[in-house]
Amino acid sequence: MGSRDLTNEDKLKRFLYTGTPRGYYITGNSAARHFDKLPAIVPITWIESSTQDFLNVLKSVNEDSLLSRRSNLFYVLAEAMTEKQLSANARQDIKKTVLELVKADEEFFDFIQYHTKTRNPNSKMSTSLKKIIVKFYQDKRPQDLAVCVTKHDSYHKWTHKDLFKLCHFKTDNVQCEPVIKYVLYGATKLPEATDPVSKSIVDYLEKSNRLKVTEDVPEAVGLITQLHFTIDRVNSKLNKEEAVWLACLSEMTTREVLQCLFRFYKWGFIKANSEFHEKTNRMLVDAHKITQCNLHPIEVFIYLKFFEKGGKCLDPKFLAYLNQMELEADVLRRITTPIQPKCKPIIQSIKKCLKLSYSNVRPTEKRFLVCVDATAHGDLNCYQNRRITYLEAAHAVIRYLLKVETNVSVAVFKDSQIQFVDLSKSHNAVEKMQELRGSYIDPTAPMEWAMNKKKTFDVFINIMTNDWLEHVPQQSKKKAEKVPEALAKYCKKMNLPETRVVKMFLASPAGVHADNCRNILSIAGFTVDVPKVLEAFCRGHFC
Repeated sequence: MGSRDLTNEDKLKRFLYTGTPRGYYITGNSAARHFDKLPAIVPITWIESSTQDFLNVLKSVNEDSLLSRRSNLFYVLAEAMTEKQLSANARQDIKKTVLELVKADEEFFDFIQYHTKTRNPNSKMSTSLKKIIVKFYQDKRPQDLAVCVTKHDSYHKWTHKDLFKLCHFKTDNVQCEPVIKYVLYGATKLPEATDPVSKSIVDYLEKSNRLKVTEDVPEAVGLITQLHFTIDRVNSKLNKEEAVWLACLSEMTTREVLQCLFRFYKWGFIKANSEFHEKTNRMLVDAHKITQCNLHPIEVFIYLKFFEKGGKCLDPKFLAYLNQMELEADVLRRITTPIQPKCKPIIQSIKKCLKLSYSNVRPTEKRFLVCVDATAHGDLNCYQNRRITYLEAAHAVIRYLLKVETNVSVAVFKDSQIQFVDLSKSHNAVEKMQELRGSYIDPTAPMEWAMNKKKTFDVFINIMTNDWLEHVPQQSKKKAEKVPEALAKYCKKMNLPETRVVKMFLASPAGVHADNCRNILSIAGFTVDVPKVLEAFCRGHFC
């Protein structure tokens, strides 16, 4: 069951889903975690001899809605295209696949970013890359090209103008000429339109540009309503105007509304009985919109806690700086104390949104045993989400599984044993877990209990703190660390070779390490991506 059993397809899938070939997933900035070159992920000889198998894995993963970091696809493609050991034919097949996988403009710029980082900084842009860029723009209809260049001027410091100039972009379609002129010379150089389609494109470009530069609120509101735009297309000087946001609300997804809620409150938009308040409430409980953007219950829970507890935490370095400034106690307290919204109708609407979002998740039909390390202090915060405590996050994961799955058992680690607990009533769940805690934990205990009781489980989830081993008695440490051996023994005795273990280190990545086992995954941190990775692993989409 070790990593030696992984096929090349398995290794590639593991990287695509987790960003590393080592069997763990760490939340946070994925771009900062691309340390592995292609040969460290899969052998170049395999890509050369089985190019279609390599590309088929990328194509199948591309269609999976549980893929949390789509940029990994384009990192692998960029690495493969610049790999000198590959033949020209293999690189040609890879080049053809790039645009097949792109589902959004930003993903294409992900590929540009990774490709240009892998090449020699003193070398010119390759002909292959220029051809991909030209094809990306030429394949768009004139109207879609106009939307593409006006939606965002740049991604990852690459502008449309940069790419147009580097690849000398041109087209035989006269209806695209206004777009090219707009990108290269700006809205003042737009040509005269001669046909209805060109006229509509020129009109769209002029109005889009006008919205970017105008500081007049009524004009901006009119353009937003007419063009069905959101706030990212508006002059940044209008970003705190209530009327502008009110016009944008109808075009926003429920996810976007949840992300902006605390800002709305802080800026004073959510006033009782106001139009903004009523519209926001309707958006949060619209079942169709919740389904449309495929909101996950864990995601809604994170936004709920973020709103309830007053937005982002202060950066620890900034906090240390404030303490050194010798500010008056009242001033320091005002800066460091979070603003906790007193807005019950909005909080009730988010909770209703949470209930509605459970219908977005399909059950895996797996049998789960979830065990929680409750020895942690109550104020231990989550990695990447310091507004949520470790035990709050643990309970959120358990509640989501209990609501969605039909076969879930929950227990608390208690020294070398586990003790089962009923967490169906959420109002006292954290207190119940703390009441049953022991002085240390043994991560092999769930497998041993299940084996002794001859209970069948498909997935063991151990929710642990990163320093769990420090509290284990010296005589028990060697056994407690042997999770892969305990899992192998359970699988053999119960004849369940596909049983999996997920170790969730919600508070820190410090406890994460590679277990050298295909059926064990470690997850560090607590973000909106965590339930996707968890579900994909439990369903067997990767190992």
